[in-house]
Amino acid sequence: MHKRSSLVFSLAAWTIATGIYMLVRFYGTAEVMDFSESPVAMVALWLISSLLLGFAYFGTDVIGNRPSMRSKSYGYMMVVRGLILIAAVLVGIFIARLIALAQGNLAAADLISAYLDRVTHKTTVAALVFVAVSSSVITFIRQMVERSGAKVIRNLISGKYHRPREETRIFLFLDLRSSTTMAEKLGHVLYSRLIQDCFRDLTECAIAHEVEIYQYVGDEAVLT
Repeated sequence: MHKRSSLVFSLAAWTIATGIYMLVRFYGTAEVMDFSESPVAMVALWLISSLLLGFAYFGTDVIGNRPSMRSKSYGYMMVVRGLILIAAVLVGIFIARLIALAQGNLAAADLISAYLDRVTHKTTVAALVFVAVSSSVITFIRQMVERSGAKVIRNLISGKYHRPREETRIFLFLDLRSSTTMAEKLGHVLYSRLIQDCFRDLTECAIAHEVEIYQYVGDEAVLT
């Protein structure tokens, strides 16, 4: 994805995720527990959490797009994203304690102990687990969209493939030149890595120009 679309996706995904968490966690709690936060405070907490996690997740995209990280597995990136987001939450809690210190609501000597008490509280642990699980789900959805294409996903959800219709399309067939010669010189391992790099670069270009990659066939790619 482009940086702009990646940022929009990250913010939207975490706005939805944090909204679901707050709805499940706090809606109706006034009847069963002492929770007296105002609606304005809850909305502010929701938006701040969404921005914090959204930008943190976008940061993992920037890291993941580095050449050294592109060859890593999806599972590896899921773990890295989850750890970065958990770290972002922990930093956010610490910043909140610093704000309380600046406002005079917390003594300097109690800063670390108050932070540790908050971090180890069961509600915080539950929130961290939710963040880790949500990160894995969002990353999985993201990978499926990137592999299949957003348009294909939309068509599957809308049922378009169950109602065939004629379309006017332009097909482009791309084939790697002198692939047999390169395979003989490089060997099957290095040649496979070369193909992966070529398709990875092609994918970025296709996304940039809103081209749909129909399929890969050996060292060939079919675009529409």
